[in-house]
Amino acid sequence: MMKKITLLLLSLLCAGSMSMFVACEDPHEHAFGTQLQHNDTHHYYTCECGEKKDEVAHTYDKQVADETYFKEETSANVTFFKSCTCGAKGTETFVVAKQVGELTSFSITDKSYDGLPITAPAYQTNSTGAVTVEYKVKSADDTTYTTTAPTDVGEYTVRVSVAGNRVYSPVSETKDFAISKCEISGLSQSFTYNGSTKHTVELPTSVVPESGISLEITFDSANADAHPVGVKVLKEGIETNNYEVKNCTATIEKKEIHIPSLLTKEYDGNEWGTFEYTFTTADGLLAGDTATISFDAGAQDEVVNVGVYNDCYFSNEILTGMENYELVENTCNVEIAPKILRFEDVYVKDYDGTNIIRFDFNDISKDGIAATEGVYVKIEALEYDTPESNPLKNVGYYAQADFGPAQFYTSDNSLTENYSFDDNYFQGGWSGFELWILDANPLIIEVVDRFNIGTDYILSVKIKQGAVRVGDSIILPGSPDKVYEVLKIEKYQKEQGQANVGEEVGIYIDGMADLSEVVRGDFLYTQGEIPELATTFFASIYAKTQEEGGRTTPFNNGYAPNIIGLGDTQVATINIVDVYGKDDIWVVPGDSALVKITLTTALPASLLENFEFTLFEGGRVTATGVGVDYVESSNYGNSMVATDNFDAVAGMPTVIRLTNTRNEALNTLQFYVSNGAGTGNYLTDFTIKLYDSSFNLIDGTHNNSTGAFTKTADSSTWSLGAEETCYIVITLTNATEDVFAWLS
Repeated sequence: MMKKITLLLLSLLCAGSMSMFVACEDPHEHAFGTQLQHNDTHHYYTCECGEKKDEVAHTYDKQVADETYFKEETSANVTFFKSCTCGAKGTETFVVAKQVGELTSFSITDKSYDGLPITAPAYQTNSTGAVTVEYKVKSADDTTYTTTAPTDVGEYTVRVSVAGNRVYSPVSETKDFAISKCEISGLSQSFTYNGSTKHTVELPTSVVPESGISLEITFDSANADAHPVGVKVLKEGIETNNYEVKNCTATIEKKEIHIPSLLTKEYDGNEWGTFEYTFTTADGLLAGDTATISFDAGAQDEVVNVGVYNDCYFSNEILTGMENYELVENTCNVEIAPKILRFEDVYVKDYDGTNIIRFDFNDISKDGIAATEGVYVKIEALEYDTPESNPLKNVGYYAQADFGPAQFYTSDNSLTENYSFDDNYFQGGWSGFELWILDANPLIIEVVDRFNIGTDYILSVKIKQGAVRVGDSIILPGSPDKVYEVLKIEKYQKEQGQANVGEEVGIYIDGMADLSEVVRGDFLYTQGEIPELATTFFASIYAKTQEEGGRTTPFNNGYAPNIIGLGDTQVATINIVDVYGKDDIWVVPGDSALVKITLTTALPASLLENFEFTLFEGGRVTATGVGVDYVESSNYGNSMVATDNFDAVAGMPTVIRLTNTRNEALNTLQFYVSNGAGTGNYLTDFTIKLYDSSFNLIDGTHNNSTGAFTKTADSSTWSLGAEETCYIVITLTNATEDVFAWLS
């Protein structure tokens, strides 16, 4: 027995020691809840650890007639248990006499619609039962009662119900009420003609009690003299019955229409400048309507020749389709523009030793000239002094050739400004205009396809330069012993003795043993007259963005995509000369750049200028480009060469092809750039890159003050030998202007 007592004391001692240890290791700051709790004898607040505070014994002195404390009832009385303030139920009881529930002072007030729910009814009750307020449309079944107070116009019933309980009997009463329409009165509204019989106007909250309210007025027609025949009130575009419109008026007014400040027509020889104009939506005309004006520009004595005539009053005007429009102006400026004459995109002339091209226009129906006049045009083709360029008076093929201004003459040899060519074709140089001067050579033929019919070998070709005749001998470079004779030339299954530059024809040849000797994209030349070939040229390219199907990453020097556009597909190695508008050596998708392209196979040098091509890799087009059209140099003085004025744009390089035509070298070559025609101020905000005749970059620096170009390798100045050619890339950095380059 003693042993058991001893063990029990040891256990208690150990347990006490452990409790003390835990308390020391994990001290606790009490956080008591705010909800009062209770047990059978006390109420208190507790911490999450179980600790209690404010523990007070129950005091059962509350008399709450609630179902929670119900004990028993008779026909006349109800007995409840008394309770403590904490809500605990005691054992002592109290008795309450049963009563009849009552509603008194029950009322609700009618109102005019204001967008808000009806104000709840007023009432008093002696009951402690739950109160429910419900509404329904007056004529509706009682099953439609809802607790949502009505907002819209109508007649309604409100029901107030007090639920019964142990003490009070239930009670319920109803009252009728009405929400009347909100009146919109006295509005006067005018609308501008818009081609519709319905017009709407937004009403401000100063007129109606809520936002989003508009009137939709229907007229008996869409015209300016229409009358209103109906009106709807819309709430956020949907018809509403909550408003009543009284004593409102509405009209449709004419829409203002404007004539352009300057009317233009082509020269037609009419002495008084009769103009006809059809108004457009830009003038204020509605789509689908037609309105015109015809008038004489009578403010001038003679409105006949090309020119601008200001403040012309309308004379003899005729307005059509203006029933719903009001013309605001009564004068305008008029311009008679040159009559645009048409010409063929391809012009062929026989060699005559001149650089003059003459167009004759005398067909009124075809050419569109004035009936009383015959017109001819003389255009001078610009010549170049450099031996590398073929003067445009000589035989050859010229695409987008450069010409001087066109001069128009009437049949009596008088100059006239009443005619012109379309600027899209003629802008100092002619875009899209091709000049053929027959018998051009050397001949260049591009092979489009080849096939044989029986023993006949036929090449489908395009004449890129020169002319080929039946009986000519043509060769393929790289196979000097292989000579083909032209037996027949066909176009559209008709034979012809000669094919000129630009034509696509089929040629029957002799001397071919197998179709594999020539492939698509090969070039053929006249025997003994192979043109100059080149593997390197300058080009301007645009790198497509990823959204346009291009690359996702930039490229640098050495980029080697495939190139197509002239001859067969081959690899092109790209070296970046200048990224337009950026000081960068990377071409990012979306950039335009001047590049040097090196081909794997030589092509005719004469075709590389203005050569349009496509770069692609992995089946996708990464860039498009065009061969550079060089600015050419010319003699200017005893020790200088120069260029004519050229347009220079900041950040856009211009390439000058400089050829020393003197019999001696140009030593200590200097470069100057001036604005104007060489007589203005020297510019300093530009950079120069220099390339030799093989397109190799000459490493050096340029001093904009002295004009000297110094080679980096040996610090010597640079010179250009006799008959040598170089390329100068000039980029203005801060200006866009007409410039003139001096090279001395």
